[in-house]
Amino acid sequence: MSRMIFTLLSKPDKTLDLSVLTPDLLARAGDRHAIAALKVRLGNEKIRIGELFTLQGNDANDIEIRRTNEYVQRIGYGMTKGRITVKSHAGDYLGEAMQGGSIHVHGHCGNWLGWQMRWGRIEVMGDAGHAIGCGRHGMDDGLITVWGNAGDRAGQKMRRGMILIAKDAGDYTGANMIAGTVVVLGKCGHLPGYGMKRGTIIMQSAPALMGAGMVSCGHLKMAYLRLFFKQLSRMGSRYRRFKHYGPEVHRYAGDMAENGKGELLVLLNTPK
Repeated sequence: MSRMIFTLLSKPDKTLDLSVLTPDLLARAGDRHAIAALKVRLGNEKIRIGELFTLQGNDANDIEIRRTNEYVQRIGYGMTKGRITVKSHAGDYLGEAMQGGSIHVHGHCGNWLGWQMRWGRIEVMGDAGHAIGCGRHGMDDGLITVWGNAGDRAGQKMRRGMILIAKDAGDYTGANMIAGTVVVLGKCGHLPGYGMKRGTIIMQSAPALMGAGMVSCGHLKMAYLRLFFKQLSRMGSRYRRFKHYGPEVHRYAGDMAENGKGELLVLLNTPK
């Protein structure tokens, strides 16, 4: 079997909902003729997949989507298995309500990445927009990796899982966190951890503005970080940098307005 490839005949100029292009739904649809007959919403219309895409391959468990732009949305919605690869911009709501499987993006994505995600793995090679791993309930588990920059409110209300941002993050990172881990390896904007109840935010450098509810605990050696970084370094070639990270941090506890059970760790011994 070969990877099933969907290539847009032309880039959309209005919202294109691709929530039907998941391994779960395509496996139930049947052969390529049945898949081509499925309809997607383009703006206010419903149009058959065969009118918008060329189709190649027959493995519905391994999907590739090409020639997308910022108008696409909801790729990977609710998927529970398989793999989706996006060879361009992945749009908004990538991996919304995802419950399993993996999504790999060779480009950027929009806002609300991993919205109310339950499980699975998402990797974005470029930048992501605002509200990563957020939602009314928040990200519940899984791993989101953004190798570029991220917008505001990454990890807001998250409950479990991990978000790794390799470059800069915006304001209110980890705001209202209930649990989970957010790692920022670049600069971070204002007020990370604002209103957090529990959870851990790990940062390469101190934020531009620290909230009044975050209380300094001084320089500490957090022994568990040795194991944490060791495990991260084994996840692939791009993660190997973590084997050089040390456990020394400046720890802040907070948000004290929410009983102060969360922590913000500013790394002190990292490779330049």
